Amino acid sequence: MAAFRSAAFHLLPGVLVRFGQRYPKMTVTVRIVPDLGRGSRGRRRTGAPGW
Repeated sequence: MAAFRSAAFHLLPGVLVRFGQRYPKMTVTVRIVPDLGRGSRGRRRTGAPGW
């Protein structure tokens, strides 16, 4: 998933809490990547690490 910083900062914590309560055996890893050049879409399209 990719998100704007503002959305991730305000919405993601609550979503992750509810997800963890619903699926306690699941593990979620959050990775912050720099938004440089073509941004997240460009990183995914070029096969950058983590995509």
